[in-house]
Amino acid sequence: LVEEGKGAKLGTLLKSATFWLFLIMMLCAGASELTMSQWASYFAESALGVEKWVGDLLGPCMFALTMALTRVFYAKVSEKLKLDTAILISSVICVATYVLAIISSNPILSLIGCATCGFGCGVLWPATYSLSSQRIPNGGVLMFGVLALLGDGGCLVGPSLAGSVSSLFNDDIRVGFLVALIFPVLMAVSSLVLVLKR
Repeated sequence: LVEEGKGAKLGTLLKSATFWLFLIMMLCAGASELTMSQWASYFAESALGVEKWVGDLLGPCMFALTMALTRVFYAKVSEKLKLDTAILISSVICVATYVLAIISSNPILSLIGCATCGFGCGVLWPATYSLSSQRIPNGGVLMFGVLALLGDGGCLVGPSLAGSVSSLFNDDIRVGFLVALIFPVLMAVSSLVLVLKR
């Protein structure tokens, strides 16, 4: 009976367009965050010619710091800023920082794009979780489990895709970032749809 109940609930969820939007958003949140954090160190090393420990400090450490700052800031303004609006703003920041990392001819500016991408990624995953519970209040544990699965899938797909594509272009990680840009763009579009569906 328990299994039948889970199957019925999953069937109900899969019939919901809103649930599919959240699935896309969780996939994109994981991919957007992990692609940049995983490859920022390599980008710093290859673009600036620095040693790995310096690349780690300039890349993923700064990315993690900007993520943390964003979460602290959002905790302060969460009562005034709606979740869907916060996700949309964060997604746009994420797109902008990806673009900066990709197109800037100055490696320092590109690295700044990598580091500040954390401002855009900071609340994507937790805010999407929280918003899903608001928009689909009867989703329950099963919904969160499926969303977590898609988020983890994004964490795998994003960095893998960026790395695979980069290897086809002389290990130019900018090309990998360009392909991975689809994830924050989809995140922005999906969150805009949710804002319009209030």
